[in-house]
Amino acid sequence: MLQLISMLTFLADPTPTADETVAGPWGAVVIVSLIIATFFLLRSFTKQLRKVNAADLPSKKEQPAQPPSA
Repeated sequence: MLQLISMLTFLADPTPTADETVAGPWGAVVIVSLIIATFFLLRSFTKQLRKVNAADLPSKKEQPAQPPSA
């Protein structure tokens, strides 16, 4: 019985030919939105790295005074 159902499904749903398949506008929308999301994620990541690098740099107030050379 299961084989009969699978055969009927296969016969009822033919595979489209190459002329019938296109990416369509939704594919373009998805790709463009992924590119935009990647841009904003990279921009945010760069800002966060700059904050971390600035926090790791010693400030002038924290630097110990160097003894005068004699």
